[in-house]
Amino acid sequence: MGDKETIASFCMECGLILDEKKGIATPHAGGLGVLEGDNFLTARDLKQPYVAVSLLHHNGYVRQEIDGNSEQVDLDERFDMSLMERRKESATVNIDQTEREVFCYQYSPFGTDLQTVLYLSVDGMDARLYRGDKIAKSMILGIGGVRLLREMGYDLYTMHFKINESNAALTLIELLRTFESEEIAKTHSSFVTHTTLLHGHDVYDFGYARQRLQDDPVGRLLSSAEFQRFVSDGVLNFSNL
Repeated sequence: MGDKETIASFCMECGLILDEKKGIATPHAGGLGVLEGDNFLTARDLKQPYVAVSLLHHNGYVRQEIDGNSEQVDLDERFDMSLMERRKESATVNIDQTEREVFCYQYSPFGTDLQTVLYLSVDGMDARLYRGDKIAKSMILGIGGVRLLREMGYDLYTMHFKINESNAALTLIELLRTFESEEIAKTHSSFVTHTTLLHGHDVYDFGYARQRLQDDPVGRLLSSAEFQRFVSDGVLNFSNL
């Protein structure tokens, strides 16, 4: 991959055009996905090694049409998987006392893995973007994504991890567990958010978050006394991680 540090960008959505004439794109909801897609294209232009880590949402975000009664209706999209390759590697994340296998499909639109997208999933995950079990999806993306990169042979110590928004913030906890050093985790990561509005950040009751993560190895970090500095009035804002 040359001398450039590989960027691993964790984001719930990545908007890339698959067929411009037909108006077909990868699943994304709006500005965040478009921005991540632009980052991906910029990496191509700069010959920057770039791995976009996202979630596989077969049914996209939403497709709106007007029905026969002139009413707006929301319909599922259907994501064409034919351009993607399912990787043989997998990782596990313990969600609610069950070891879940995290697998991924890889999409390399430029004919090289120098810039590539990994779409992660587990069996039974809600196939719609921003629907279903939010904290479980954050675990699959952040925790499962880091573990899967390691299984695929990436050297985590030579990468920079870009965390886009709070729903990808568990990436940082897995990096801390992996590096066993807060300073190393900080050196190899950056957090990006695009809003100061509270509803734009994932906020959980700390007891609930700890319960959901307690059976995975990262749960031990959440239970540590040192971690309490991220908790305010019993609330854990993932953006504070």
